[in-house]
Amino acid sequence: MKLNTKVNVFTTLIASIILACSFIAVYFLYKSLAVETEFDQLQSRADDLAKAVSSLETAVGVDTLIRTYLPTDGYLVVEDLSGSTIIRMQATSVPLPTLKPTDNHFEIVPINNVDHLVMHYPLLWPDVGVVHANFVQPIPHIANNLQLLRLILITLMIISIIPLYLASNVLAR
Repeated sequence: MKLNTKVNVFTTLIASIILACSFIAVYFLYKSLAVETEFDQLQSRADDLAKAVSSLETAVGVDTLIRTYLPTDGYLVVEDLSGSTIIRMQATSVPLPTLKPTDNHFEIVPINNVDHLVMHYPLLWPDVGVVHANFVQPIPHIANNLQLLRLILITLMIISIIPLYLASNVLAR
């Protein structure tokens, strides 16, 4: 192999690796930010529900209040400390399984091949005391956006290899 060809291949390969690493970093950064944004929105909804429920004196009409803070296309389960369900409300007609809390404050769980953001939140429930609220919200748009981003980054990578190769070919002469 000629020195010209070696230089051409080497520079194209190094530039492609650097470009691929930066695209991978962009992909994972976007994924992290998208999940964090969804979590912040769900956290805000939970904070508002906690304020509203803690101001109640009795549990009468609490289901109407919960409907206001129900996650979009998701559900909310309120359980006492022993694990008994106090109330379960769902914003969709598709039956979703009840998820038990884990040690994590929030997590992403696939349900029926769709990622769901699951958040566990303590509430001060009237007539009961401290309870656990489990918010579950589907986040299929994040997966769709990540798939589109992946396609864009791969296309950019393929398109950018051509000028890289041509530029290294010119430099090698």
